[in-house]
Amino acid sequence: MKQIKQTEDYVIYQKRTGRYAVRDPREKRWINGEAKETILRTEQLIPAAGATRQTERAD
Repeated sequence: MKQIKQTEDYVIYQKRTGRYAVRDPREKRWINGEAKETILRTEQLIPAAGATRQTERAD
């Protein structure tokens, strides 16, 4: 895994598959669920809720 960003509260890693992992360095536990989603959205690594990509079709 490649380390993307490190703060006092968490470390963000990017896996080979392109997915992200978030770890708490103090407790050495992985952060999951809504807390992980909030962190990744704050760092703008995943799109905000409700923001969907719209593709235009050329007819």
